[in-house]
Amino acid sequence: AACSLEGKRIGFGGGYYDRYLQDAVFHCTLICYDKLVMEEIPVDSHDLTMDSVVTELS
Repeated sequence: AACSLEGKRIGFGGGYYDRYLQDAVFHCTLICYDKLVMEEIPVDSHDLTMDSVVTELS
């Protein structure tokens, strides 16, 4: 799995978390190792963007 600092992410969930979080009424924070943060992440139209990103360095 990897992410961008904008809160985009890619992984192996098959859209599970996108469906689970689509109606979230809370702040969604993405926790990711800094070495997995990329400048650009390919996303689809159904992919959700997280509200914030935290790494071990931030």
